[in-house]
Amino acid sequence: MPSARVARLGSIVGVAAVALVLGSGCGRSSRPAPAAGPAVERDAESTTGPAIGPVVLVDAGAAVTAADAAAVATAAAAARAGRGDSCKADVDCGWDDPCMPARCGRAPAAAAMAACDESAPPPGACGCVDRQCTLRRIAPAADPSAACRGDDDCALDVGAARCAAGTPGMLGPLTEQGPICTCAPSGQCAWSWPDAVPCTSWRDCSWTRAPRLRPVSARAVPRPVAHPVAPCKDGEVDSVCAPSGTCRIVGWGC
Repeated sequence: MPSARVARLGSIVGVAAVALVLGSGCGRSSRPAPAAGPAVERDAESTTGPAIGPVVLVDAGAAVTAADAAAVATAAAAARAGRGDSCKADVDCGWDDPCMPARCGRAPAAAAMAACDESAPPPGACGCVDRQCTLRRIAPAADPSAACRGDDDCALDVGAARCAAGTPGMLGPLTEQGPICTCAPSGQCAWSWPDAVPCTSWRDCSWTRAPRLRPVSARAVPRPVAHPVAPCKDGEVDSVCAPSGTCRIVGWGC
């Protein structure tokens, strides 16, 4: 692309990949999150959640060429890649095919059940995890072609519970538990589901940001601060011990 065109594109189109990162303070919650004070949990199933995906800013006074629009669309698709269908509760999610279920997505409209010429059991559990319809496989699906050198080489497809070689999409954090893709010692992308971390106090809870922000045991990853995080003073996220007895990510808008 000629330099003049690049300059014009930069002046009329802005693309910002917006992730659901509780630590960034960009989320909207059905429970108001104070800028300071006690930590306020963000319930994955009760919050409306932020609009996820690229924010595209267009100068209305300039002409956008087809190539410019295509560049924006490509960036938007890359940011959305791998995200599951939007949901608020498990009832919002269902299988793509009632006879040969393979993918977890938005539940289809109620319809008369047709007879199946052939059928297969579901590959796992289909439910709503952090506002995305998510498949938890009984047995991870291997993909020998998914070669990698690091976690950034692995892309997760939430609805299919598969890992592939590619750039990770903007999937957002895991409040308590959920799927991740990592680069295994074998040099292949591997799907896994870290379970909820049991706790009796905040001292048991820490967090990691790779490959997705999620709670981890403080025994495995020492806490970045040796006390409960002071909102917007010590940081914008913390891992707390929820009443359920499991570690949970909380965040503030700072």
